[in-house]
Amino acid sequence: MSGWRAVGAVPEFDPIDVGGINPWDHYFDWTRVGQITIQDPLYAWQQDQLTVWEIPTADGPRRFAADEVSNGIWLFAVEDL
Repeated sequence: MSGWRAVGAVPEFDPIDVGGINPWDHYFDWTRVGQITIQDPLYAWQQDQLTVWEIPTADGPRRFAADEVSNGIWLFAVEDL
């Protein structure tokens, strides 16, 4: 999987807009569908491994990538379309 961009990093369960939704509102519905490597937005020399997740919504599944990259800090990314 390629063509992903970081949208932000937040403390665990803090709200974040990822493609128009806050993934934490759907935390128990996350389904793991893959993994990506993305350049860290703060440390250009570092690569981060993120899990790709899908959330079912009324408009169809929403896909995003996220993982804990530091103690309690989660990095979120979306796929460039």
